[in-house]
Amino acid sequence: RLAETPYLLGPLSVDVRQLAAARSKLLATLPERCDAVLTASSRDLGAAVLPFPALASLHKAAAAIRDGEEANGEVVTDCKHAILKLAMVAGKRVAGNPSGVDWERLSDLLAMPLDWEAVTEPLRGALSSHLRRKSSTEPGAFVPAIRALAAAGRAARGITEELARHEFGAFDRMEGQTVAEVLLAVAESGTLLREVAERLKPPLLHRLPLPELVEIVAILGERGYGKKVRSALQTRVAVAGPGLAAVPPHSLLRLATAATHCPVIAECALGPVAMAAASVLHLWPLEGIPELMLVAATTTSPAASSGA
Repeated sequence: RLAETPYLLGPLSVDVRQLAAARSKLLATLPERCDAVLTASSRDLGAAVLPFPALASLHKAAAAIRDGEEANGEVVTDCKHAILKLAMVAGKRVAGNPSGVDWERLSDLLAMPLDWEAVTEPLRGALSSHLRRKSSTEPGAFVPAIRALAAAGRAARGITEELARHEFGAFDRMEGQTVAEVLLAVAESGTLLREVAERLKPPLLHRLPLPELVEIVAILGERGYGKKVRSALQTRVAVAGPGLAAVPPHSLLRLATAATHCPVIAECALGPVAMAAASVLHLWPLEGIPELMLVAATTTSPAASSGA
């Protein structure tokens, strides 16, 4: 409850200074508790350890307090210290007993700043075994976990690949929106980009909602996979007509910006994007308009220049 903002604490009269003091007191105890776990021997670790659900909940609470409007410098420092200690405990538990992970809260665990070099391989092995035993996982269930891993980057690549391939194998059981969410999460993680690009083909391609497809294609263009998305650009994006104007401005701008270093996007999509944006320019954020104009004016693609 201490992580909640004052107006969410119900009818209680909350003094902001008292709230900050209570938070600091709570946060000060967490590192001590974590140190007790970290220094415990394996024999008595079971009695001292914090369970995974508690670790995840405490981490979320500390992060919420850190990012809250009421947090002062001292509280933010305490939060950062507590978060690091909680991550150290979680990492020790994963490395020592990866099969004991609470899989229902995997995304919460992966959002912690873990020592990925120490936990990736044991966690990947335990995850692989878990997925083999529980093949009936709801399609798309691991999208939050894949998103959480994006911050870890290449250090957690093995875990991301395990989750991504599991979701890829369930595409035939997924709605188009869920398929798009999986592909987008994997693309944003920077993992298996070639496999993501190879899946942008019929019949799967035509099941994807246009806004998510635009984001996926933009990411692939940014990462050097532009040639592999030509078909998606030609058969979905370039011919979308008024539908392209309904794509959120930030997604259209990202696709247009990707054209600056992806000739295929410049050739196939920049013109249609510019025309779609022009039809709803009054709805665009002011800072996005000059960015789009600059991209359109500096492109070297003849096809893009004619449309822009």
